[in-house]
Amino acid sequence: MKPLLRALRLLHPLCFALAPVLSLYALNRAEVEAHELLRPLGLLALGSALLLVLLALLRRREPERVALALSLFLFAFFSYELWEPELDRFYKGVFSYVYAPLLDYTTTVRAGVLFWPGVCGLLVLVLWGRYEPQRTPLPLWVIGGGYLAPALYTLLRPVPPVAFPETPAPAATAKPAPVASSTLPDLYCIVLDAYGRQDQLQALYGFDNTPFLTALEQRGFQVLRKSHANYLQTALCVASILNLDYLPSEPQQEGLDQAARWIQNSRLVARMRARGYQIVDIPSDFSPTALLTADRRLTELGEHLSDRSPFERLLLARTPLRYTLYDDHPAYDRHRAQILASLSHIPEAARLPGPKFVFAHVLAPHPPFVLDSAGGAIYPDKAQYSIGDATDFGKNNTDSYRTGYIGQLQAVNTKVLEALDSLKKNSARPAVIVVLGDHGSRMQTDWRSRERTNVQEGFSNLQAVFVPGGAPYLTDDLTPINTFRLLLTHVYGESLPRLPDRSYYSTLKNPLKFEEVTAKLH
Repeated sequence: MKPLLRALRLLHPLCFALAPVLSLYALNRAEVEAHELLRPLGLLALGSALLLVLLALLRRREPERVALALSLFLFAFFSYELWEPELDRFYKGVFSYVYAPLLDYTTTVRAGVLFWPGVCGLLVLVLWGRYEPQRTPLPLWVIGGGYLAPALYTLLRPVPPVAFPETPAPAATAKPAPVASSTLPDLYCIVLDAYGRQDQLQALYGFDNTPFLTALEQRGFQVLRKSHANYLQTALCVASILNLDYLPSEPQQEGLDQAARWIQNSRLVARMRARGYQIVDIPSDFSPTALLTADRRLTELGEHLSDRSPFERLLLARTPLRYTLYDDHPAYDRHRAQILASLSHIPEAARLPGPKFVFAHVLAPHPPFVLDSAGGAIYPDKAQYSIGDATDFGKNNTDSYRTGYIGQLQAVNTKVLEALDSLKKNSARPAVIVVLGDHGSRMQTDWRSRERTNVQEGFSNLQAVFVPGGAPYLTDDLTPINTFRLLLTHVYGESLPRLPDRSYYSTLKNPLKFEEVTAKLH
């Protein structure tokens, strides 16, 4: 019993080490893949072990003091984001009277001047102060457990799924006879994030995208000139496309966890897999749209793979190491590499043997804007990496959004045409190819208010479809849900009637609380 109690007195640093990572993951798990925790947890374990050894060398015979010092250090380190404003205010209040040039440093540097000596002083008191360290474990377990418990509860509690209602087929609709997969074409769904429709690009951005649309038509694509998106958020758009139906409303639910689950367990993937199709995923940096259950995932980034992930940047932003984010060119370099790699993987997928369904999500022309019109590298004015769009892009940035968006769109146009040409060249089988914007551009979208959102811009998306032999049943005003329903019916032998074409706005906070805006789009 005594060894167990002694171990408990020494293990409370585990709570303070695990809680920051797991709590951040719990808040963002719809947007973070589980494997992204491995590196921060590994580095945290290594760093904690090294600090533990250092502290143990200072106080060899009092492990309780060492454990207490480590817990306090971890707590202070990962709660730095809360201390920084107050430390900076105190710093400016003191040095504005002492030596004004010392105010020219960044906030993190100014706060760090006070933070690090304070932490070192605290460690000295803990290691050499006069008190009985054996009495401290219980309060630390209470604090550490309270820190860790909410994250564990969020991650471990069962979440009842919100099921799709089955859409009954009309009685008069006869199901076509199944067609053997050996005679069916491959299916490509290429999502170009936030790619807007020609009329809105002309009206809001002064840009004529006709040459690109003409180039698609010359390659046999049918451009749907009056297309509208079904939703305004990427995860919702992808979930509805892959499930061939509108999403159930769940007004009280926050976050994108449910949408991510729908994407992982989608009807379209299940139908194609049942026909013997290989499922191929070409993911972006936006984790909710990744098909983690795909048979093949084309994710190679080469030399850029070692850069910090978005999750790691979020974690660093909570610590004194946030100053390393001020020059985030490597993050933008990685993002650019991801865009280009995603586009280059599309024709690579065509070389895979057998029938296949290829889903590619390209996070462009969506911000951040890292490509100029010629495809060259550029860097946003924002020092800290962000993929924020709409009101998350920043206030009063209309001009930079307009310029950056059109430049990146032109670069994407060139790369998409190259990818499509290579895809057809590499394909041993015929292919149905859908190139679409999940939604339109969002320069005038407000995530908190439908009234302050330009729904014409946000819901007007690109849709272009290539079907061997043509597809006269695809009308100009189709929304993406119906595009795929009709393709499955007319090409792949399913029986999915066309649904009413509808569009729904929702806020970021309550993404499944839908407000229909269909009437405002016509």
